[in-house]
Amino acid sequence: MKPGLKRLGFFVRIDHMHHWKIWMIALGTVVFCQCKPQQTIEDKLMDCIEESFRREGIDIRAKLDSLESFLIQQKILNDASGQSYFDFFSEVESIGFYPDRVMEGEISEYYDRAELNVLGRDLYNSTCINLLKQTDQTNEVKSKFFQLQQAKQERIKRNEGYGVGRQATEIKSFIKPSDFNHPFYKAFALQMIAKVVVPAQGIPITLPSDQPHQSYSAFKVLEITINDKSEVFWEQEKVSLLQLEEHMKAFIARKLNSHYISLRTSKSTNVAIYQRVVRKIYEAYDGKRDEEAKRIFGQGFFHLSKANQAKIIKRYPLRAVAR
Repeated sequence: MKPGLKRLGFFVRIDHMHHWKIWMIALGTVVFCQCKPQQTIEDKLMDCIEESFRREGIDIRAKLDSLESFLIQQKILNDASGQSYFDFFSEVESIGFYPDRVMEGEISEYYDRAELNVLGRDLYNSTCINLLKQTDQTNEVKSKFFQLQQAKQERIKRNEGYGVGRQATEIKSFIKPSDFNHPFYKAFALQMIAKVVVPAQGIPITLPSDQPHQSYSAFKVLEITINDKSEVFWEQEKVSLLQLEEHMKAFIARKLNSHYISLRTSKSTNVAIYQRVVRKIYEAYDGKRDEEAKRIFGQGFFHLSKANQAKIIKRYPLRAVAR
């Protein structure tokens, strides 16, 4: 073979190698672009939350991780998995309130006051929530957080009663175990738990009635009082939580249509005791509504359609105020 042809062949091979490299680089770029995941609404919200706290010099992700470790240590969560978070809300759903161990954790010994204030704050400020309005509508509708917020707004419009157990049911209907592996949904759950376990001034939850705007002037008042010694009184009678449960059943059976409940507290009322009293009130109503639903419709209350639930609530309305 002539030397020129060898040289030509050499340059042809070089030329082929050059094009091969370019093709591989181009292919790699395409693959990278196709594999790079699109940011979800939850990703954007979590980034916004972290950035808003970062401006104050707070690493909120680190604090939430620390809170998660504390909750596992206190056996409130089994572990850091999404399934553990889902199981926690399943427990709340089944008993109708946060389990007692949530309120008994020694969190004040684990965190200083400044950290407690951060953990008790709302994570979702208006700037971050407005991201939902600025995003593509199709992606917004796909967001489970958006669906959960929509369900909450619809429930408020219907003036439906809302206990912690029902809140857990609502959360579970949209957010599944694998979702809780996402930092945003973990933050969502941790903040809900923090509002219960973080010591607070005053009472952190209210006792809403089924008709919050209805006047009770036509009804007689039945007072339940929790004093600054955490003692519970049914009218003038000091009662245990077990006795309160029995009194509530009798109240629903005999005085439901003539009285409303007034739950009175003092500034020094113990938060955990207050929550247990509220839990007993909800349990009494939920138990009676469930019993009536099975008698009339052959199903438990929470398995009924919204229309049939409304019929049961009308029979057994929760008229109550917290003062």
